Amino acid sequence: MEKNYKWTFAPKGELDMGQGSEDASFPQFEKYALRNLIREYTQNSLDAHDEKSSDPVKIKVSTLSLNIDNFPNLTKELLPHLEAASKSCEKNNNGRNPYPPKINALKDWIKSGELPTLVFSDFNTTGMPYMDEFKTGVNSGFNACVRQSCASYKPENSSGGSHGLGKTVGFVNSAINAVIYSTLTIKGDAFCEGVVKLCDHNIESQRFKAHGFYDSENGVHPGKGEDIPEELQRSDPGTDAIVLGIAISEDEKIEMKKNLLRGFFMAIWQGKLTADLFEEEFTQSNLLDKIYHYFNTEDDVFDSIRQRDVSVHFSPRPYLTEAVAKAGEDDDHLKYKTSDVTPEKWDNFSATFYLWKSDELKSKSRDTIIYMRDKLMTIEVSRKREHRGYKCVVVVNKGSSELRKIEDVTHDHWDNAELRRLSKEDKETIKSVQNQLKDFVETCINLAFPDNENEERSLQSLSSFDINLAGGAKPKSTEEDAVWPTSNELDEIKSVNKGSRGGMMILETGRSKKKKRKGQTSKTKRGRRVVTTESDDPVDPPTPTPPTPPRPKPPIEKFSGRIEKDEFESENGNHNSEVGNNEVKHLRELKLLPSAFKLIPLSDSEFTSKLIIRSPKDCVGCSLALYISTLGGGNVPLELEKVEAGLYICGENNNEIRGFNLYKDQANIIYFTPVNKSINYSLSPNAYETR
Repeated sequence: MEKNYKWTFAPKGELDMGQGSEDASFPQFEKYALRNLIREYTQNSLDAHDEKSSDPVKIKVSTLSLNIDNFPNLTKELLPHLEAASKSCEKNNNGRNPYPPKINALKDWIKSGELPTLVFSDFNTTGMPYMDEFKTGVNSGFNACVRQSCASYKPENSSGGSHGLGKTVGFVNSAINAVIYSTLTIKGDAFCEGVVKLCDHNIESQRFKAHGFYDSENGVHPGKGEDIPEELQRSDPGTDAIVLGIAISEDEKIEMKKNLLRGFFMAIWQGKLTADLFEEEFTQSNLLDKIYHYFNTEDDVFDSIRQRDVSVHFSPRPYLTEAVAKAGEDDDHLKYKTSDVTPEKWDNFSATFYLWKSDELKSKSRDTIIYMRDKLMTIEVSRKREHRGYKCVVVVNKGSSELRKIEDVTHDHWDNAELRRLSKEDKETIKSVQNQLKDFVETCINLAFPDNENEERSLQSLSSFDINLAGGAKPKSTEEDAVWPTSNELDEIKSVNKGSRGGMMILETGRSKKKKRKGQTSKTKRGRRVVTTESDDPVDPPTPTPPTPPRPKPPIEKFSGRIEKDEFESENGNHNSEVGNNEVKHLRELKLLPSAFKLIPLSDSEFTSKLIIRSPKDCVGCSLALYISTLGGGNVPLELEKVEAGLYICGENNNEIRGFNLYKDQANIIYFTPVNKSINYSLSPNAYETR
């Protein structure tokens, strides 16, 4: 039964700042609400571990239906406040009113007689002690969690939270923005209180603040001991977070389990955490089985998932089952510690590095590193722009408390924007930790991939170069910035092209001959350098080889998705050229500088590659032939699978793209996907104007 528990809203005074619509912190957690809930609440439980207990932290997630007749104040008393909040929003011109669906949901539950809830419980934790701040001047865990906004009270310096906004996930997941917290401390003190976050509202000329408290003490402090309703009381030390008004589907239950594994596979593996999600156990002994069960596709095996929010959609399978579980077994499963790797270098920093390398990974996915702190929750998932063939996990121990200070609100990144609110001393210390972390990771990768002269290896990708036909160009970025596709040439091939700065040739058609420049000839071979020589007599330019006649091909798949632009481009998407899939007989040569070309991989779209071309003049009806530079110095056609809508795949080898125009002083974009998406190659594009 409810006992004496009821809602209390504080009257709003003339000097109180108002709160319109919903709390401003809600949108930061709304996109992946359930994911953020399991991550935030689990992290809070790990932070509250009872160090005197030899058992790991245990979390339990379950559903509970509260009988409306047993909790009339909790439900029926709240309804008029929701309705008043809705009316308050309607007064704001062009303001958002989020309350009608909340009102309808609560009415339906009242009518049905049951209020669905989600209960997140932890065990082998300390619980949340409460102190009356007004009487004692001392803050406490319960105060910071329930009765304060933007407050973080954690006894350990390396605990997971720093913004004090993590508790927002409960209100975001609640259809009525309400959560009840019930706790039992290791000293045997029990406290329980509910809180709701609405907006300022009026009921019968009485003005109320946005937040209300559900307790037996008129909102002054939480109920305690025997005053707590039986259904809400704890029997073991720990805390329950009861999210009101939430019905979980079976698909959502599965997704919560997968997000538990993504976020905390290392904590479970090391015996720091066990979990019971909807009556399914996740423990150290069955973790591998759970990973195999929930991440069972080929994309999961190699974490080759192509999604924009990599931290949300990645697969933990290769990192646990290969990098961590098999660490040290052989030369492909490596483990390094700072104490083992140049130990004299590290100052107030220590970490452990797990790496799995495999040739198969080169063709399956991009190199990726997962970063964690000592609490063993996944923080960053960093996709590298290369295909050397590795998956890594890095756990920072000493230095963890510094990195905690720059975690973003959802704990998905170490964000240097957070430095703005820190002291100069903190900034210097954090920068030192970051630099040592970067140095440590680079050192470990270099140890794992020694640079042997006679071995074939993956070089910087073409996107880090200004591309030309010879494959030689001026580098523009570091190895870390390089991206697929890559060169796979040996040293003898690289020496041939070393220092090449030849231009790229675009061939175009025209009715009149191109005016010859006296004393200059041009010899061009696809995939090789452009060589210019001086001569006393004018020589006609060589006749270029036109693209091969087309062969029948099925319709090209139309692209309808959204692709992010690169800083290089101001995109021209006009592909309305009249030239189609026809043989071309007349070509004119146009020379472009190497800096006019840039190749960019696309990891989160329908296409795998984007070629950006800048032209010094307008060219109508163009054609592009793609080749791969081979080890013997020749070229092999790069067969294409698809191109964007409006373009055509042509040629006997399906390696030509037609149907686009080039415009002066614009970034002209060509999106394409080769048949062999995993190949490492040095690309040699030839372009023509065909009318």
